[in-house]
Amino acid sequence: MIEVYGMTEAYQIAANPLPPGERRFGSVGLATGTEISILGPDGVVLSEGEGEILVRGPAVFKGYASPVNANDHAFIDGWFRTGDLGALGSDDYLTITGRLK
Repeated sequence: MIEVYGMTEAYQIAANPLPPGERRFGSVGLATGTEISILGPDGVVLSEGEGEILVRGPAVFKGYASPVNANDHAFIDGWFRTGDLGALGSDDYLTITGRLK
């Protein structure tokens, strides 16, 4: 069993590597072609710590068809706000810690 993280709006976001020595238990792994950032409660991207998981990249959808104003909250500076809480380690492994709503 390999831990992964994905969603309908962004396909596969992160996955633990297959070689067992590179897996981080409790983590969903490394980005898989999608950029990942963490947004702090003050709206600033964090270099460390817990916050909302943001993603962007070619596999991330471009926006909701309706209601149109849903996109106002769903995106920030080109990043999709997942609504999930997490932290990126110094080794770029993502750990999911909760959900905003």
